[in-house]
Amino acid sequence: MATLNKIENVKNDIKWRIFAGEFLPGDLIYERKIAQLYNISRGTARKALIELQKQNMLTIIPSVGYKISKRKIDPILIENGFKKDLKSVYGENFEKNRKANFVCSKQKANQYLGSILGISNETPIICVKYSRLSDDSDIKSVVFYYFPYQLLENFLPINNEIFDMVLDDLNLQVNKIRATVKLISPEEETKNFLKLEQNINKVVKRECRFITNDKKVLFYSLEYTKADKSVNVLPADQIFRKVEGFLE
Repeated sequence: MATLNKIENVKNDIKWRIFAGEFLPGDLIYERKIAQLYNISRGTARKALIELQKQNMLTIIPSVGYKISKRKIDPILIENGFKKDLKSVYGENFEKNRKANFVCSKQKANQYLGSILGISNETPIICVKYSRLSDDSDIKSVVFYYFPYQLLENFLPINNEIFDMVLDDLNLQVNKIRATVKLISPEEETKNFLKLEQNINKVVKRECRFITNDKKVLFYSLEYTKADKSVNVLPADQIFRKVEGFLE
């Protein structure tokens, strides 16, 4: 049991170092150095590295070591001006299929959204909701964007194309993105949005806060993604400043 705990701890710490940018795509790591770094045996180091290789985070280079795999950029950040690796995340038809069931509505902020956006409860906000589709037109994730009403009031009513232009403009004001990525058990409403099968009880939850130079949250997004199709989508180190939890 102790050895299993060591393997798990080492695996998660290496994963965190990858998320944090200490280990970059293309870097080589070696069993001997990992064993020294964590004060463990080479056999334990090997097992931890093999676990990461199974999760597509490492590639084994025979007789050499393990190479950090190229990471796939989180799709919600791709949409927000970081348009790299589109095809590797959503396939050839990403631009065509990326949004469906696009809905924009006005509502009142609850306590949680009010605290994030720095506004009072009951203040009007704009919620934009849509689904992301895979190449076979299956619903892959559902996305919610939340904006203070005054940010979008001049663009209402808003459609898909106008929304893209508004996002491009707002991203010029974004200094950094703080995000959390977790595996969670979804609520019934999320299950219905994603049309989850009964035997699927986990989804990937991404929360992103888009922060200006003066440290204010300009807008906020929430995305639920089918875990069976997206567990290999990892955050980019140069974009994420905070990542809690790991994708298994």
